[in-house]
Amino acid sequence: NLSLFRPFSQLKDENIVHIGMQSRLSVTKDHGTLLEAFAILMAAENNGKKMQLNIAGDGECRPALEALAAKLNISGHVVFSGMLEEKDLPAFINNQDIYVHASLGETMSTAIMQVMACKKPVVASDVDGINNMVKEGINGLLVKPKQPQLLANAIAKLIADKNMRHSLAENAYTNALEKFSNKKMFDSYKAIFTK
Repeated sequence: NLSLFRPFSQLKDENIVHIGMQSRLSVTKDHGTLLEAFAILMAAENNGKKMQLNIAGDGECRPALEALAAKLNISGHVVFSGMLEEKDLPAFINNQDIYVHASLGETMSTAIMQVMACKKPVVASDVDGINNMVKEGINGLLVKPKQPQLLANAIAKLIADKNMRHSLAENAYTNALEKFSNKKMFDSYKAIFTK
């Protein structure tokens, strides 16, 4: 729904890089790798930038993920916001500077479609259901799942390169408009059923 999921600016502290992910907190998502990658980023200099990791969603893995954040000494920089209603997701997405979607597999990621429609740069796992949407170096960056160092490297690359962030976000937005709008999906289904 491009009238709901669209880019808009929000007042936020420009000295903090906001990195976010929205999904169920389940085993099939790779939040543990994301937390480990974030800990690597926190230990690096990253051009003196402060960082915050924002995780939206809830599920059976939340207690273990909160415990992992504490073990990694990053709890003070990680916000678990719980399950958000759909009407609150555009504001969550637009508050992020970089969107990360760590996953072990997807059917078709609605979250990534929503993020692209909000014109945000994406770093995601190179798995089925994502790599058919995210094209490496064109509208996002892809990394192998369960590889925290590679994930940290990809995020750090975007933190350091504002032009790359802008280019990936623009291409992601164009991709969302051309392929994933509810009207485009409806027209595609209609074409199938009216043959």
